[in-house]
Amino acid sequence: MGRALLGTAPEPAWPDPISLTDRRSLRPFPAACLPGWLAGMVSAVAEFTQTPIALAGCIALAALTTAAGGRAEVQISSPGECRC
Repeated sequence: MGRALLGTAPEPAWPDPISLTDRRSLRPFPAACLPGWLAGMVSAVAEFTQTPIALAGCIALAALTTAAGGRAEVQISSPGECRC
């Protein structure tokens, strides 16, 4: 009897799936703006782990932020400006 009831139930209306590939393209991670030793490390980690350079760069920035522990003052001159 349960199968008979399921067979007569209306199909639920599902929304169209959201595409995962229609993302906007982001600017590349500015690894060249990092100090030479850190840029080299970021590039090497990204290559070794086969991950985007942005991932290694963000992890490096997080590690530096943790190491600084509030002992450094950073001044940003303008958004998006990179003095390499």
